[in-house]
Amino acid sequence: MARSKHSNEGTFHQSPGHAALGEYLKAIEPMKHAAVPYVPDLTSIAIYKIHVDAGRYSLVSAGTLKVRPDSQSARPSKFVSVGKTGGAFLDDWFSRGRAFKVATDQDVWNAALDFASDAGLTGFHLRTFSEGIGLALCVRSGCTKLGLEDISKLVGKAGAGDGGRQAPALSTGRGR
Repeated sequence: MARSKHSNEGTFHQSPGHAALGEYLKAIEPMKHAAVPYVPDLTSIAIYKIHVDAGRYSLVSAGTLKVRPDSQSARPSKFVSVGKTGGAFLDDWFSRGRAFKVATDQDVWNAALDFASDAGLTGFHLRTFSEGIGLALCVRSGCTKLGLEDISKLVGKAGAGDGGRQAPALSTGRGR
């Protein structure tokens, strides 16, 4: 590597390598400013509220949440049957077991519906459970900056009683 030399006039002379390095380093900032930010596509997450009427539990659509992920999604790209339902499914899902890795969002909602029915959840507990499932699905989809209050607002818009669009194919006759 060439060494810097001082001339008789006291000026500093750089080797060609040092000069090029300085220019290269100066070019980095404009490159940063010219970079096109990566903006992930919006992701859609179906949110339901678990509704109970006369002992019959059903999923009521609260709408579709469209959000931009802030983290990598853990949603599966291939869907495989888990072979569990209700509480056993949710235990596996929340422990990030096989169900977390391969189950669809709808599988999670169906297991939540079974669990709510089996546990006899009502009122505040049922609403909080529904909102918690919605939030957990958002987090799995890479939307980690949402909170329970965001899901609560969406579920609240579905109506306090029987609002929203009923999804009869997702109902269960089980009740307490």
